[in-house]
Amino acid sequence: MIFHSELSLFDIQNSIIEFYKNILTLFFILENGPLKILKITSLVFCLLLIFALIGALGYFVFRFNRDPMALNVDRYDRAIWDDQRKLILASKELQKYFSNPEKHVWSLPFFSQCLKNYGLNAWEGSRLNCSVYALDCLNQYFLTHDRQDQKFSFKQNINEFLFYKVLYPSMFYLGKYPNRSYGVTLQSQLSELNVQLHDGCHESYIEQRVYALGENQNDVELELLFDNFQQNIFVDKFQVTVGEYNLWLKEFKKDFAHLNFINDPKKFFLPVTHLKPREMEHYCAVHKRQVLSTQWFDAGTFIPFDIKNPLSKEVFRGGFFWEKKNSDVLKSWNDDAKKEELCSYLFSLECAGSPSSKIQTKFFSQNPSYNGLHQVMGQYFEYLYPVDQSEFNLRSSSQYFSFYSPWNRLGVRAKWDEVGHGLKNFQFDLEYLNAKNYHDDLKKGKISRDEAERIDTQKTDYGVAFRCFRWVNTDSGVAQ
Repeated sequence: MIFHSELSLFDIQNSIIEFYKNILTLFFILENGPLKILKITSLVFCLLLIFALIGALGYFVFRFNRDPMALNVDRYDRAIWDDQRKLILASKELQKYFSNPEKHVWSLPFFSQCLKNYGLNAWEGSRLNCSVYALDCLNQYFLTHDRQDQKFSFKQNINEFLFYKVLYPSMFYLGKYPNRSYGVTLQSQLSELNVQLHDGCHESYIEQRVYALGENQNDVELELLFDNFQQNIFVDKFQVTVGEYNLWLKEFKKDFAHLNFINDPKKFFLPVTHLKPREMEHYCAVHKRQVLSTQWFDAGTFIPFDIKNPLSKEVFRGGFFWEKKNSDVLKSWNDDAKKEELCSYLFSLECAGSPSSKIQTKFFSQNPSYNGLHQVMGQYFEYLYPVDQSEFNLRSSSQYFSFYSPWNRLGVRAKWDEVGHGLKNFQFDLEYLNAKNYHDDLKKGKISRDEAERIDTQKTDYGVAFRCFRWVNTDSGVAQ
């Protein structure tokens, strides 16, 4: 409804003319009276007064002839501005939550339930860092709890029943931040705010120094040395998970129609193990990465012999990522009290047969290598691109071999035909192994031949995991 003033512009104009006549009459009197000295001053003052009155009358007419709701426009704009400011502050808190949900105050009411939903134990909360599934837990909490202090909610995409979009580097990559991100829209009663949450949690930097390829050769002249000076190498801390695979497949399903989603949330943080190299390479490529190669896997897992000297060519290395001496590890394995702890380092055939699920899940998040990589020994095979153009493309250390097996050592690799996942698709050739190391261990009784060559033949499908890496040339600053 619009309200009008009873005072019209015509009435105002007549009043102003009448007032002006009275002023002129006053001036005439002054002109012929004893106050001539004040004539000029009075004229200026009266003119200013006239203009002030005209302005005031015009303002009031304008105000009274407006929609009353319009009178609140300024107040409404201020409310929107305040609301936007609150959303901006909330977005900063959301980024902190996204990076480390376990330590954020928002997590307290629902975080333990979130872990259970995804089959994670209490000590595995860090797996949710920079994960879209941590956002999903927060969204579910918002949807099911009406909180007075809730500052925002996520805008839902009705068509896809999602509130986020995966932003791959290829979609917005500008050379500054080549990591995957997630786009969400925060909304309140008055406004919305689009936010990008960057994944900066899942890479490990490989220290610049001299490294060696493959297992220890016991002779520096036989070692294949390489280094990463003037190169920044970033390797995924964890193998690619089922949840990450699902996100990728959702975006590229038309290109891989033969693949199926794995919909059990309790498997989302397990490694995806049924892909072939072409699919692995596509996954890494759309994230501006490559499938991890043998050389950078070795650089990321071995303990340097001379840690203080990055130029040292003394590259003696043991077969385990947490100890330099094999003998110390094997001695600990013979102590039953230490076996469960060792299974969290190397998830071998003995560990896989354990009834304790605690051992298996602990392996996923604890005990990184010297350069910060997880899941580097045991559990599933891992596909590695062979930089020497050989056929040895498989990290053999796995739950399919005994802890004593020479195949459960760092730097030891086998062959995979890249066609299937049955036992016939893998080749384990003992002649490839460093014969001296293997036979010395047999001779000294450190391992038995039966244990060394035993493989789990009960499986019909042998899982092959993978991870990605990227490198940046420090001279050009260009990601490769």
